[in-house]
Formats: sequence, C-alpha cells, structure tokens
Amino acid sequence: MSSRQLLGGAAILVVLATVLWYLVTAPSRVDGAGPDTTPQIALTGTATGTGTWVRYLVTVKNLADGDFDGDVLLIDQPEDRD
Repeated sequence: MSSRQLLGGAAILVVLATVLWYLVTAPSRVDGAGPDTTPQIALTGTATGTGTWVRYLVTVKNLADGDFDGDVLLIDQPEDRD
C-alpha cells in the first residue's frame, strides 16, 4: 500500500469516528431547556364517557419561549380519595 492510500483510509476512519461520536452524544446534549430556564406549561385533562374504556383529552400549552418535549402519564386513582 502506498502512503497516499494509508492517508486516505485514515481520513475516512476519522470522519466515520466523528459521525459516530456526534450521533451518540448529540441527543444527550439537546434537552430543550437550558440550565437557566424553567419550563412553563399549562396542563389540563378531562375524561369523557363511562365504563371500562374512557377517552381522555389532554391539552398541553407551552407558556415559555423555548420548545417543550415531554410525556404525559395518566395514573388511575380511586374516586373516594380524601
């Protein structure tokens, strides 16, 4: 192999390693909120219907300037809670 081929192969390996590093670390760095910001959201939820299957309407309104990315977890609680 010539030194030109070795240099080209090394350049390709560096590019592939850089792309792999970016794909692994980029999602963990982008969290949607900086350390100085507090997410501000308004969450409302209503259940319609009776019986075993109930339809839920959940509305999330973003009150802050940044983007919001999250999940909604519905927890079944008994009706006679104090």
